[in-house]
Amino acid sequence: MTTIATIANKTGISSYNIRFYEKEGLLSIPRTKTGIRNFDIDSETRLYAIRHYRRAGLSLAQIKEIFANTDNHEMIIEVLKDRKSEMKKELYELETSMAYLEKKIKIHKERLKSQREVI
Repeated sequence: MTTIATIANKTGISSYNIRFYEKEGLLSIPRTKTGIRNFDIDSETRLYAIRHYRRAGLSLAQIKEIFANTDNHEMIIEVLKDRKSEMKKELYELETSMAYLEKKIKIHKERLKSQREVI
């Protein structure tokens, strides 16, 4: 039997979030006769999908829409392409900020070196 603690460790998703996703209807986890969650391969696969979609910045509403319309490939493609486009913009902004920080680090290292040479 695969428990919530085991699947949380395996997927990197907290037990709290797994319960939340289940409550929100993003996944249906089989239960034993005594009501204990028993994760199967389908629920584990869905958790990995949720994790990747969340890391990519998709909202819970978007993920629900994707899961509810698995045969609507055009809609899914559109949602994913839109998010990918947003991520490209975010990446550009991060790269620009990284370049700025590198420039400032270089300037301050040079100033520190000059300061130490004077002393």
